[in-house]
Amino acid sequence: MNSTGSGRSYVLPLAFAMTVSMWAVAYVCRLPAVMAPSWIVLVLMLAMVALWGWRTGFRTGGGWLAGVMVGAAAAVLNMLILGSILASADGGGVAPSALWWVPGSILVIALIAGGFAAVPGRGVDDVIDPAGWTALFSKVAVAATFLLVVAGGLVTSNEAGLAVVDWPNTFGSNMFLFPLARMTGGIYYEHAHRLFGALVGLTTIVLAVRLWRRDDRPWLRRLATAAVVLVMVQGVLGGLRVTEISDHLAVLHGCLAQAFFCVLLLIAFVSSNKWFPAAERLAVEVVARLSRISG
Repeated sequence: MNSTGSGRSYVLPLAFAMTVSMWAVAYVCRLPAVMAPSWIVLVLMLAMVALWGWRTGFRTGGGWLAGVMVGAAAAVLNMLILGSILASADGGGVAPSALWWVPGSILVIALIAGGFAAVPGRGVDDVIDPAGWTALFSKVAVAATFLLVVAGGLVTSNEAGLAVVDWPNTFGSNMFLFPLARMTGGIYYEHAHRLFGALVGLTTIVLAVRLWRRDDRPWLRRLATAAVVLVMVQGVLGGLRVTEISDHLAVLHGCLAQAFFCVLLLIAFVSSNKWFPAAERLAVEVVARLSRISG
């Protein structure tokens, strides 16, 4: 049974949802077969900010302030990819423009999200309870992992698994500071896969912490811990696949990805508000059958 919670329990689930949506749009738009103009990528990413800003206002009743908090949190999460835009051309560090890009991006995203969150006003009847936010967070983790699996499939199908020859760095650069301009062809597939892996890892860890704090079911807490262990092992296997050049590791890495995805699906299923009525009905049926047998 889920424990109760209050306050700003919606901030992280919605911030991660906004971030995953923005990354999905950017990833598709920058695929070598697509290569959409930068302004289109920017517009679509900001559209995701507006969408989730609106949903924040609609589902929290918190108005513009709720949107600002969610937008600011999402902007901080986006630092995982913003470094690629701010990196110097040689990958040796960040450009001087980072001094205004970082606070500027946080401010812009927060203001856009806050503005759209204020549109619907306080939709009290549509407000989600704390347990519902945890359920949403688990679904976001599933969505992020699905994108990671798709990205991994594209790495394999395009034979780009060894397009980047080192790990955890990327051609000697910090993984999060590898210049966007150098992400072309197979390098894009492989490096984007690594970035998605980092996002999924962070999402899984935060989700596990949330479940430990807000859910009183011991078995679900252990399942969340298992998910964290799996995602860490996956990260190491992915790196060893590069440094050791082993087909066996590649197969293990691919199979474990499916297992990890299934674990997150299970977490999302049992975190859903629909799980509890179903579980209660099952318990009643079991008790009734046991009573008939014993009678």
